[in-house]
Amino acid sequence: MSYILAPHPDDEFQSWSLVENSPDNYKVFITATRGEETSLCEPGNYNAALQASLGETAQSPSPAGRWTTSCVAARQESQIRFLTQMSSADASIPGSFGTKTTVGPFAANGASLCRSDNGVNSCSAAQRTADVWIDSQGRGAVVSFDLGDGDLNAAEVAWTVATVRDNRGALGINSSLPNFNVVGAFSNTTTACVAYPHVDHRAVHQALWNTDFGFRWQAAATCAGDPDQSRAGTVSANAVQSAFAMSGSDQDSLSANRLGAHVKQYGWLAGDYYHVDRNGQSLLFHSHQNFWIRFLR
Repeated sequence: MSYILAPHPDDEFQSWSLVENSPDNYKVFITATRGEETSLCEPGNYNAALQASLGETAQSPSPAGRWTTSCVAARQESQIRFLTQMSSADASIPGSFGTKTTVGPFAANGASLCRSDNGVNSCSAAQRTADVWIDSQGRGAVVSFDLGDGDLNAAEVAWTVATVRDNRGALGINSSLPNFNVVGAFSNTTTACVAYPHVDHRAVHQALWNTDFGFRWQAAATCAGDPDQSRAGTVSANAVQSAFAMSGSDQDSLSANRLGAHVKQYGWLAGDYYHVDRNGQSLLFHSHQNFWIRFLR
């Protein structure tokens, strides 16, 4: 069993080289937050960013603002559609999802699970529940927690991983498989490559670096120039196209139709569209990926 850990729905591709073409791995995509703080959920911003005429998928219902249930639904819907579309090109990716279920609340086990939304703090049982989608073909699942977009910390991330690991049966996930690895999304606070110091991404790195979850190994995406980097992987050309393909020969044309799963399903979250760096690491999404490894057994 492999766990793919992201702070938000739209970060999955950042570790894709360690995810794709792995039919022997049951893949659990975990998101620690639901991305509900994005300003793109404000109706004016959403309407300006969405380019449905170019193939970007509109959300239903349209998000009504930051921190709203409709914003949460839009982020989750985009993630499920992204994975579903990616599974059509890679049969090892879960994509035949059933109806969402909500499971929990789970025990806090000493963790302080609070969040701050627009200056309002809350510490409720809602933070200890998970939305779950199970792939009907036995390839994996999506588990979505609600621990606070923009104020995630390492202790909350560690609780998230441990909770999924220890409650697979309750979550409806295959509990007979051995736990193999956990792979985290990209973060970088240096000048080694594209800067991405987002606090939620940093929290994922801190949790995976400092907490031994007892797996065969733990990893997180980083820069090739990171002194801790110890593994490199390249996303297949097929997967890059499946995620970022645009119509026509010019893959950087603003007027091209969005065909790939990332540009199509997550397009409303970008000013124009999400670009991918096929050669280096000058952009957040890149095909030549690097990782540090911890607790290798």
